[in-house]
Amino acid sequence: MVALSLALMSSGSCTQTAIPISRLAEFLNELGTAAVEQDFVDVQVWVQQRKRRRGECEEIWGVILDADVEAGDPLAVIVDAGLAMPTTWWKTRHGWKAIWVFDTPVDPATFGAISQQFTIAVLGGDPKSWSPDQAQHLPIVLKSTIDGVALVNFPAVQTNAQPLSVADYIPELPTRLQRALAGGRYLSAGERRAVEAYLLELGTPAPDENSSRVGPYDCCPASEQHDRPCFYLYRKDGGSIDGTCHGGHGGEGTKYWSEHALYALATGQHLAHAGIDALRDVPITWAGKEYLDAKFAEAFATEPNPEVLTAAAITVWMRARLALVTAKARRLAAEEGLAIDTGPTIEKALWFYERKIVGFDSTGPCRVAYDANQLGMVLLENNGKTTALKVKGETLAIRPHLHEWKASSAYDITAHVDTDKNGTKTLAFGSFLNASDYESHWNKSFGGSETHLAALGFPVLNNFLLPIAFEQNRCVIDPQTKCISITRTARMRDGSPKFDAMEFFTKLQRDGMIPLATEEDVPRFLMAMASPLVRRVAPGLLGVYVFEGPSGSGKEYLVVIINDAWENSILVPALVSFELHDVDDLEMNRGFHAASSAVYMRVKEAGKSIDKINSLIRFAATKHVTARGMQKDARQILNSFTYLADTVEGLPERKEIARRTVVIGTRTISDDVSKGEIHQRIIDRAPDIIAYLKAKVESLSPEWFLNQTNTQSRQVAQAALAKLFGATLPEVKGGSTDELFEYMLSFVKEHGEQEGKEQMEAAKNRGSKDGKETILFPSYGLGMLIGIMKDQVRNNCQEFFKQHGTTRSLEMFLKREANYHEVENDQLPYLRVEINGAAYAFKLVKGKRNFVLFDELKYCDRMGIVPIGPAKACEEQATASDASQQADASPRAAQPQAEAAQPQQNHGPMRFSAAKLRSDNKQEQQEAVDATKRK
Repeated sequence: MVALSLALMSSGSCTQTAIPISRLAEFLNELGTAAVEQDFVDVQVWVQQRKRRRGECEEIWGVILDADVEAGDPLAVIVDAGLAMPTTWWKTRHGWKAIWVFDTPVDPATFGAISQQFTIAVLGGDPKSWSPDQAQHLPIVLKSTIDGVALVNFPAVQTNAQPLSVADYIPELPTRLQRALAGGRYLSAGERRAVEAYLLELGTPAPDENSSRVGPYDCCPASEQHDRPCFYLYRKDGGSIDGTCHGGHGGEGTKYWSEHALYALATGQHLAHAGIDALRDVPITWAGKEYLDAKFAEAFATEPNPEVLTAAAITVWMRARLALVTAKARRLAAEEGLAIDTGPTIEKALWFYERKIVGFDSTGPCRVAYDANQLGMVLLENNGKTTALKVKGETLAIRPHLHEWKASSAYDITAHVDTDKNGTKTLAFGSFLNASDYESHWNKSFGGSETHLAALGFPVLNNFLLPIAFEQNRCVIDPQTKCISITRTARMRDGSPKFDAMEFFTKLQRDGMIPLATEEDVPRFLMAMASPLVRRVAPGLLGVYVFEGPSGSGKEYLVVIINDAWENSILVPALVSFELHDVDDLEMNRGFHAASSAVYMRVKEAGKSIDKINSLIRFAATKHVTARGMQKDARQILNSFTYLADTVEGLPERKEIARRTVVIGTRTISDDVSKGEIHQRIIDRAPDIIAYLKAKVESLSPEWFLNQTNTQSRQVAQAALAKLFGATLPEVKGGSTDELFEYMLSFVKEHGEQEGKEQMEAAKNRGSKDGKETILFPSYGLGMLIGIMKDQVRNNCQEFFKQHGTTRSLEMFLKREANYHEVENDQLPYLRVEINGAAYAFKLVKGKRNFVLFDELKYCDRMGIVPIGPAKACEEQATASDASQQADASPRAAQPQAEAAQPQQNHGPMRFSAAKLRSDNKQEQQEAVDATKRK
């Protein structure tokens, strides 16, 4: 029997009745028909016993799910969602309803758990369905609508006479949300039944719900008959099924089938999936909640009340997580023959989980993250700002949060077997995980190791205070490391990307309202303004923009316009630019650190000092710059600055300068023009200008900006922006490094034979003090090279060595123009160069006073190393390739991985053991590199 309560919407009291479950649909249809005949309007029903329409319910006997999305076959929707077969269901004017009758009355908490899980499992589930007070209209009813009373006639259909067993109910995360979190790691209940049917037909039945492994069987999906039983099937805690066969398989060896692979064999359909376990791999920390919020918001984006559904989904996720731990406790108890206590109740577990997310005190959660921009741990404040943390320091940020920090990361509800010194085993269920194994790793977490960050539940934070292209707010988990990466983009003012900034500035230039020399300078000006948008795509490749014109022509005015346009396009105040002065390296490094969130570096009067121009070119060609604060260690930060300079005298005609600079001409405009008024007009349209530039840049892919051909030896980002905005740039013929290596080769062949022999013999006599290369190859002094070649009359030779007349100058030139720093940092064994179509190995030796230039294959053969691969056609393509690899590696993003490739061990958010955590990460990385080289 099932208890029902009936009432009119306008009534204050209810009528109770009880009917057989098998007659539920028939009774509702008959009652609805009779009520229509008697002109009763808005007749409603509860699967409860209650006396009044408002107030406490006496007993709850079932749940009515109301879905506000039309479906051709609601029953198929219910089955595909993995829900149990409903007792009855019917369509409505805008969706459908379904009833599940319980085998025993339940309390409101249990009703809430079941109804919340069922509601969010389907598209369009109404949050009112999990309110015990909510009644539902009969399937046949006179219903009040905005157009008056209408007859609704959708008879109910009986589909199940067996009630839902409350005792057997296990909280689960609905399939649609598992896939929202994990990209489809788990199959739905219907899909899993297809796998079970396939295995049963194969003669290898899958484990039931109460067992974790069956087998061995003497056949498997790859072989109808083995000579011995060797095929095992496993059912994991989440219900998924996989199989392993240890047979020979004709020399192929052991085979493994994931649940998705078994489903493909059963149906011929392949489902995409990722290596994220929706319950185990999401830590219960504020970062985990950020991930859940982001993913659930995507899942509920098209539904009404997405915030309410997201909050309920997080609660359902917590219940399912506790059920997973409970199932593990029962399995351990069965395996060890131990008694199991009751463990934590759902209410206590939810309280604990919520405290982990929102914090154990009134100050809120300890929002500690690794800042990818600052390369260190930070405390994220509610206003979006970050405060750097020092693990050993007595900072105000650490001391009040230390206890909460540990509680919200290293502790969790768990089940495990404890063994005392006498060998007595006890099952600890519901206790907190002992964090002693992890306390020694707090310091390591500050180094940014993904292994330690994932184990402790800390995220990697990419925080952008200024607009940037190809980035959006997101929260992802890396399938390999299980580390959460949070990206937050700048809060921009509302701007229209349809605003034509090109036409806007062109008209100002034609009317003499802005000091740009010609119309050709307008797209170059927009290039300078748009350059920071690609700073994460092409770090170190943005180049220099030089405003050139007479004194007082408005060069400073144009720079201020660019800065102010950026500053006025965002809501949160942020640093936009800083100045580079002629100071020592220490002060310069401090300037970099203080301006790490800036996008422009300003250099005044660049043409007056060749040293200042050399500094500009050196910085603009470097992927990383050394930064430090007043009391901080030096660190390498990404060179994402665009360099703005001005000059009156003009720039020297040198190739390395021309390759990295875009010259924007300026002119003096009439004194009758109000520069303040024009400046304000531009600033008023700043949000529209930046929105236009961002949309234009994002109209092409990041790869397009990096894979430019025919760059005319210019920086790849500048070449791409010039093409995008239709700007004309003076041609730069050839690469200056090509000339240097041609001069070196000429020196080796024409003048250096005796020098090379003498240097090699001297090295052999001294042993290997100067390096292995000096013994195996002839080397040549840079001083002798300069002394001889500066007097040679050939293409630009004298001019080149006049500019680079010292060994130090040549060394810096090689680092700047040929990426020689990669050899210096042991990233490459040598620098590979092509001279007239032939490949050579180049390396500086003897304290960088000498150089080796030798045939590449012969060089590698003597050194016993593998050639590093074909050289690029020019240095820019090599630089672009390096930047592309860097862009691929950061920020870390979760990419779908084949499930078979994932580790098969059981693990939770603390997936890394203490032994794993103690391993030296650098040693592991080096071993991986060595293994790759051996292959």
